[in-house]
Amino acid sequence: MKDVLAIRQCLVNVQAILVHYALPQPIVLGTLSDRVLLDRSRIFLQALEELVPGKFETWDFVEAHRLQDLKDSVPGGGVVPHGVTAIRGWRERVACCSLQIVEHKTAVLELDIDRFNPNFGAGPALLHLCEVLHPGKTSPWTILRGLQHRGLSVMDVRKGGLT
Repeated sequence: MKDVLAIRQCLVNVQAILVHYALPQPIVLGTLSDRVLLDRSRIFLQALEELVPGKFETWDFVEAHRLQDLKDSVPGGGVVPHGVTAIRGWRERVACCSLQIVEHKTAVLELDIDRFNPNFGAGPALLHLCEVLHPGKTSPWTILRGLQHRGLSVMDVRKGGLT
């Protein structure tokens, strides 16, 4: 039951940010305790692009894939964040509990909320690195509290209502 609640809370957390920016709600393909997979929607991507550069920043994964080719030739090399199917991404311009959206070649949008935005300086970048080194360990309950601290109304699924 605990895992089911964590998965449900992750979805609620992501939906709270989408509602905050009045973004359309694409079809949910799957949810884990630390990320949500959505069907790629042209309407969603158009609305998201309208929030760049004010509320979101964007990048593409071409350079990341080029670096991956170099790392693959070095013993102990790393991996491309979000896998080889990642095309481009968006990150919310807030320091804590920032939504990251990754578009994949497979017509999937991968959404996760990072506790620390690495684009806000050395401290958050180091804390984000620690978070990345432990994938799947981002607690949806910590994210819930962070979003509430940001002023968003987010339902706590353990209590069954808005907090």
